[in-house]
Amino acid sequence: MPTNNLNVQIFDFHKQSYYFQLDWKEKINSRLSIPTALLSLFAGGIAYLIEKVPPLVVDLFGIIFIAFIVGAIGCFCYASYHLFRCFIKYEYRYLATDSAIDDYIKLVKEYNNNPKTILKIDEAEEFYEFLTQQFVESATYNFNLNKRKSFHFVRVIQFSLATSIFLLLSAIPTFWKLKTLTQTPQQKSFPFQYQKDTLMLTHPMKSDKPDSSSQPKPTSGDSTQPSSSNDPQRPVRPPLSVVNESENPKHVHTKTHAPQFKH
Repeated sequence: MPTNNLNVQIFDFHKQSYYFQLDWKEKINSRLSIPTALLSLFAGGIAYLIEKVPPLVVDLFGIIFIAFIVGAIGCFCYASYHLFRCFIKYEYRYLATDSAIDDYIKLVKEYNNNPKTILKIDEAEEFYEFLTQQFVESATYNFNLNKRKSFHFVRVIQFSLATSIFLLLSAIPTFWKLKTLTQTPQQKSFPFQYQKDTLMLTHPMKSDKPDSSSQPKPTSGDSTQPSSSNDPQRPVRPPLSVVNESENPKHVHTKTHAPQFKH
């Protein structure tokens, strides 16, 4: 190694710069997991809002929702693009391997030991200059890569923040619209019961009161009339069958057929 104080400081400076760039690269890579997880959540949030949104009409709700959800999708795409750019085309430079350096030193020694060599090489000075050159070239090249990766990383954070804001703004009118649609009048809160009562009124299966013309006359052996408690009751239509297909899929269709009465 050189004995000059200035050369030692220069060597230490380039050495620290080289390792600083490698440490910067590791810090950026370790932080990429956070925006990756956020973008995964944003993708699920966008899909959920699109699935839950009621039918769109040209009103204030439709315009606001479309504007915000388009903004969220656009920011999400930009964030995904910059995240993708953080992982491709990054070939960092490192020092030569130990074996390559050892082979180079052996070649220098063989060159000096050759009797035909006129100008000898200072092995210590050559080793210092060789390492200094490697540090400078690697640090400079890695700095440009880290600068580009850091640029894309910052854009990922910015567009992820914008995506979260647009998602929140688009979720507010969506849930407000869903809440409005669920608050229906009381007579419409039981549509199936209301439909069943309507069908029973329009298509009665049997009159509530027995017809006098069709009522059988009591015979001579009948001493008393049947009490009102023994009057035939109007049959009630059975409700729809609820079948869990995973339990007994073979009988899914048979359970909804008309019951078979035994004779």
